[in-house]
Amino acid sequence: MLQKTYSMISGDKKIRKLHLLVAFVATYFAIWFPDIQGVLGMENVKISSTLIFGTLNGLLLGPVYGAIVSLAAISVHRIVHVDMLLNNPFYLISPLFIASASLVAGLAITGKKKRAIILPCLLIAIWFATGVGREVFYYPWLHVLSIVFFLTFTRIENKISFFSKNKGYLYLFACSLLAVSTDHLAGSLSALFISDFGSSMYKDVIFIYPLERILIAIISALIFYAFIVWINLLKANASMLNEKEEHNVKDVMDYINREVKDIIEKEK
Repeated sequence: MLQKTYSMISGDKKIRKLHLLVAFVATYFAIWFPDIQGVLGMENVKISSTLIFGTLNGLLLGPVYGAIVSLAAISVHRIVHVDMLLNNPFYLISPLFIASASLVAGLAITGKKKRAIILPCLLIAIWFATGVGREVFYYPWLHVLSIVFFLTFTRIENKISFFSKNKGYLYLFACSLLAVSTDHLAGSLSALFISDFGSSMYKDVIFIYPLERILIAIISALIFYAFIVWINLLKANASMLNEKEEHNVKDVMDYINREVKDIIEKEK
């Protein structure tokens, strides 16, 4: 169901143009929403609505259009708030992080597995190349886990009953987790290079950021899965209406044929 529906919603040019417009507007206005703080009763755990839409852009529009829409929408917002750009270099490059999530999500959902893991693997390699990265070598444990889960999902989905029963949603979750983990490590590396944070900062969030990323991945996958289910319901209803209409037309034609036949026989 997942692949067929994705092909249907991404193949039609008119539908794609509509999706591009809706995704741009939704992403732009999502930036204005404040992050949800205190998730799971933990003060430091928060959910970014911008990242959710960035991931959804990749799932819906694919790697190229998804990344472009995310980058464009967030960049427009940054231009509007140009004063923050001048005071915060990290704020200037942050649209690239969301765009990277869209890129990876798009590659993952389209089945390009090897390409999807190139950027995450590259970021992990860069992390270990830094002094802080070698000291806090266990920091990207979720990023490594997301890659392994994504690559092995198709192999284990039929071996574990829970996976086989929910493979549509779980595959979306695997794609989303890979995407949001990429965004996170890109941001962590940028913060390290720009602000020169010490290792203690990364040690303090070693069990906090995974909760954030997993929750964001769950929500992103759930929204897109609900969207796919909705599309399939619309498609099923349309098919039922067409069948009913065809049946009604057939009844009318049969009735006309009988009446015409009776008239011809009477004239004879």
